[in-house]
Amino acid sequence: MTLTKAKQLFIKLGAQQCYDLCNDWMDESDVRFAVRKGIIPELAFQAMCRGEIPERAVKQKINSMPTAMIG
Repeated sequence: MTLTKAKQLFIKLGAQQCYDLCNDWMDESDVRFAVRKGIIPELAFQAMCRGEIPERAVKQKINSMPTAMIG
């Protein structure tokens, strides 16, 4: 995934979605390290850029997010 595309998708993800993506796609030791260092979003972003987290997985996670209710 290009850096520009990764940034566009990453902006739409919250911390919980980044954590979920890491859990789904990253090696367990990477996730444990990231939790200790508090860097899950950064790890998810780097993985997206490297292609370790496929674009379709990121889009699927974004599409599964609940939409805000407008009162």
